[in-house]
Amino acid sequence: MQAENQTSVVVISCDAYQDLWEPFFAFFRKFWTDCPYKVYLTSNQQEFNSPGISVVKSGIPSDWSSELLAALEQIPGDYILVMLEDYFLRKPVDTKFIRDAENLVRGQNADYLKVTCFPSKYNELWPYKKMESDPRFARINNGAKYEVCLQVAFWKKEFLKSILTRGESPWQFEIEGSKKAARNNASCLCIVENKFSLGVHGPLKHLCGAVTKGVLMREALRMGRKYNVGINLNARPIESPAREIARRIRIAMPMFVRHGLDFLGSRLNRKR
Repeated sequence: MQAENQTSVVVISCDAYQDLWEPFFAFFRKFWTDCPYKVYLTSNQQEFNSPGISVVKSGIPSDWSSELLAALEQIPGDYILVMLEDYFLRKPVDTKFIRDAENLVRGQNADYLKVTCFPSKYNELWPYKKMESDPRFARINNGAKYEVCLQVAFWKKEFLKSILTRGESPWQFEIEGSKKAARNNASCLCIVENKFSLGVHGPLKHLCGAVTKGVLMREALRMGRKYNVGINLNARPIESPAREIARRIRIAMPMFVRHGLDFLGSRLNRKR
């Protein structure tokens, strides 16, 4: 394959999350033994010496989008499979399915193909229409709130660069990037979820994610103990058992209940 037509795995990170690099790649090597792609890790200035991993440095910390733009300029090829450093793999990767997805995104000359699936209740965030040619895949509706997001996905590199705006956080990027994708009539695809699955699934099953708002999730600790993967317990706060229970209850709620609670919470905050 010519260099301009190569696909790479890009693990987006920064120096502030370097405590996650060792466990991320420990799980990566355990569960994706036949990964066919070159793997890049983005950092600011820190090195990470690990076989088969190329570090791309964005320079002095600035903001998420600017750092990612700087990193993408250094990565060859036209498509990338984007992951975040706290997406710890938890099951063997279905490499054939991943290859099928890559062939589809290339064959369709698509801009984006999300390979992470969520339970059906989340489809209001990215409504789609199944593809007749292969019902495993679907086309996300143009104008969907999250037409693009930072779940694991194939991206046309130039398209990703075109919708990045310097100064944006990851959360701003997902909202504003989806608006730009809609305005540009982007071709955004996804994998159709399993109607009977209650958690994050797909050909590349992972913990989503190991860290939330700077706090290490207890599920990441359990994964580390189960597979004998070391995790630095001194680098950041650890989720309390009570907060884990509250988080799991919220995740299990129907979406309309969550929307109602969010609305009430916003009204209460305004009155304070």
